[in-house]
Amino acid sequence: MDIAIPVNRAKQEGLKIQLKVGGLSGGHSGSEIHKEHGNANILMGRLLDEIFAASPLGISQLFGGLKDNAIPRECVASIVVPKENKEVVETIREGLKRTGGYCPCRLSRTEEYKCMCKEFKEQIADPNFEGFCHCLLYYKHK
Repeated sequence: MDIAIPVNRAKQEGLKIQLKVGGLSGGHSGSEIHKEHGNANILMGRLLDEIFAASPLGISQLFGGLKDNAIPRECVASIVVPKENKEVVETIREGLKRTGGYCPCRLSRTEEYKCMCKEFKEQIADPNFEGFCHCLLYYKHK
């Protein structure tokens, strides 16, 4: 099957964010599809759709899955949202409330994904790091 998705290329300024969906089981689509494993590409699509509903965004990169016959366990998207968009932050905060404080972009409900997540805590420990956490709720200045 050959599918073409129209792409409109445009220069966009704003906040650059990298979103990750990961830690899923994955598996062979032929022998494990009945186990209803999470599909990282589908979950990323839902996440991007929810963010886009609150604010226009540009997608600069999207990577997910390594094989056509496998359920992808990871997906990474690089997006650009308009600076200081309070609607996006509010959408993320609502997601945190719905999930009891766990990152709304993660399937697992483990301590490492509880806001403020382990990933951002590790990033801010680096004195050279400057930027937002992937949920846009926290920002660290150099």
